[in-house]
Parts: sequence; C-alpha cells; structure tokens
Amino acid sequence: MALNKIDKEFAIKILDILLGLILVIMLIVPAFKTNEMVAYATNDGLVVKNLKSGKILAEVTGGNIDSPKFSSDGKYVVYKDGFALYGLRVKKGSKPFLINNNVGSFTFSNKGQKVYYAPNKAEGIYSYDLGKGKSSVTEIAPSGFIAQKLTFVGDLLCAEKYIIDNSLYRM
Repeated sequence: MALNKIDKEFAIKILDILLGLILVIMLIVPAFKTNEMVAYATNDGLVVKNLKSGKILAEVTGGNIDSPKFSSDGKYVVYKDGFALYGLRVKKGSKPFLINNNVGSFTFSNKGQKVYYAPNKAEGIYSYDLGKGKSSVTEIAPSGFIAQKLTFVGDLLCAEKYIIDNSLYRM
C-alpha cells in the first residue's frame, strides 16, 4: 500500500520529533552515568551530592540559588544567586567564587572548563576559564545586544538576542 503525500509529510514530522528526542537523551544520559552526581538548590543553599554513596561533595548555605550546572569534567558547579554568577569546585570545604554580578544566561562548553555567560546589560557574550583559577574573561561577541538562552549544539554556541529596541531574533 503506497503512502499518500499527507501520510509521508506526517511520517517525516514524526521522524524529526523522534530524532530530536534521541539527541536530547544522548546529551543528558551520559552526564549522569559518568559523573554520578547531582547539584540542587535548597531553601537555604546548594548541595552537590554523589548519587551512589549519598555523600555530600560540596555545599553552599544562604542566598537565592538556582540553575546549578556541572562543568563537562564534573569538577565545577556554576550557579546563579539572584543575578550573580558563581563557581564552586566540587570538593568538600570549597568556597564559591564570583564570576560576574549581573548575568542573565550561562552555559558550559562541551569540552573543558569554560563557562559562557551573557550579562543582563548590552555587553555581548563572555567566556570564563574555571581551570585557570583566576579571571580570564574574554568578550566573544560584539556589544550592543543582550543574549539569552545560551546553549551549545555540538561545538556551536547558540543564543537568542534582544537588540536595544527589544526586537528578538536568533543569532
């Protein structure tokens, strides 16, 4: 029985959705298998825990913490406290360090220990190398826009951006 044109278009849409879901699963599942850690915000701070042993690996008390994310090597967690962006080495007794005090969006590179962030002001997109243990901020996009929803697709850094007149388009 031959598929008519509508059935073929529907089948193509379903395949596109399935391929997208497979990609998401491939990106998420390995992180949990290799690191076996979880970072979560609580009412009074942040906890980084080993899922197998239940052991607390690092914690921060106080603040308005949200959006914790692991570096690709699992050695750091970066999180927001209000608009401030902090890094934390995943090690008992580690103290958080300030990356920037006015961040809207951030993400990690797929390799290494670089975090990319976009300030809430029209300043572009910056990178911060956690592995160097000191500030190595580099502007990687021109100023004049506010980038949002930073994410990597493979090695490609993607963002949505607002121009000063609040027009939204993809970068």
